[in-house]
Amino acid sequence: ASTFLNVPFQVIRTSMMVNETTRGKQPGMFQMMFKIYKQEGLLGFYRGLMPSLIRLPLGNAFYFSTLEHSKKFLQNKLKLNEITSNFLSSAAGIAVQCLVTNPMYVTSTRFEALGFNQYSNLFDALKHIYRDEGLLGFTKGLKALLIKEVPSHASFYVIYELNNKWLSKFKFL
Repeated sequence: ASTFLNVPFQVIRTSMMVNETTRGKQPGMFQMMFKIYKQEGLLGFYRGLMPSLIRLPLGNAFYFSTLEHSKKFLQNKLKLNEITSNFLSSAAGIAVQCLVTNPMYVTSTRFEALGFNQYSNLFDALKHIYRDEGLLGFTKGLKALLIKEVPSHASFYVIYELNNKWLSKFKFL
């Protein structure tokens, strides 16, 4: 549901980033919304929906399974403390998620930009990217994504677990 609600905003954002400026001015959000609607109707706001619907649940499955398995391994086998194991397991989880889902991220981003109608469907996009760019085409932006996501998710998860531990001392229910 959140993907379905958020994709239109991602389409607007991506289209704003890649569309040319008019007299040196970047189009505003509402200008881009009207442009998308005028050119493609309501369906234009859902460009890239299918890759996003695949990417998000798949990514979450890989993140949480890697997180849980690595946390158990780090705590039980390597005997690392809770904070270190939470940090490292979350870092591993988000790294795996990024590696697995980046091809869908690349594909959805290419669908989202208004005026980029070179693919007829998801499979056509995957086929063209592979044919024109090889497997490396699916890794575009991966380094930057890892640099952005790994430290932030790892830190967030440590803080999340510390807050859970602290809040569990209070009897709210």
